Amino acid sequence: TYYAHKHHRSTINTLFNLPKNAYYSAYLDLTDWKIVGEKTQKLYGYEVQPHQSVSDISQEALRYIRDRRTPAYKFFKEFTFEALNELYESGKHKLILEFLCRFLNNTERWLRCEIRFMVDPTNGHLCITMLLLDIHEQKEEEFKIIDRAEHDSLTGLLNRSSVSQLTDQTLADKQSSSSMHALFIIDLDDFKHINDTWGHRAGDDCLKTFAQVLKSMFRSTD
Repeated sequence: TYYAHKHHRSTINTLFNLPKNAYYSAYLDLTDWKIVGEKTQKLYGYEVQPHQSVSDISQEALRYIRDRRTPAYKFFKEFTFEALNELYESGKHKLILEFLCRFLNNTERWLRCEIRFMVDPTNGHLCITMLLLDIHEQKEEEFKIIDRAEHDSLTGLLNRSSVSQLTDQTLADKQSSSSMHALFIIDLDDFKHINDTWGHRAGDDCLKTFAQVLKSMFRSTD
């Protein structure tokens, strides 16, 4: 229809008008398994190079995604017409994939890949648009907010709420795991005496020093 064609043209025009934080955009015809169009721009010293085939896009993504356990890695690992068509038929017409990317110069940045499915009204082919955005500063700020919510501001250790959640999770995992766990409850003798005698600043210094000692005694994975 007229409106379908108009919406399709509008989508393509928008796709290739890259926002400032975009590395790459592409329009792929999945039925013919070919690249209809690509556009790139250089950000933070890196620029996506043009691809020869649709398969080259997925292979490049797999090289740069740092964590193989992420949904993004799984998506590009199973990047076939059959898998993509199954996603579309299941009603998933839009995907947002966020992942940590390691570039060739070993710098790492958080990226977001926005994928939209559509049917080309001119030939009925199943197609997707891809837009690769840099969201590193946004993710760093999110991590800071999460860190402040989960950790004690004075000592940097997990706060009571986080410890409670971690304990519940560990106990639940123990039901299906043979790994061993230990919970220590530690009390500082005469801590009130330190506060009463030398003041709360001295008490705070004592807690911070004790927290540093605790951290030095355990592995980062403990």
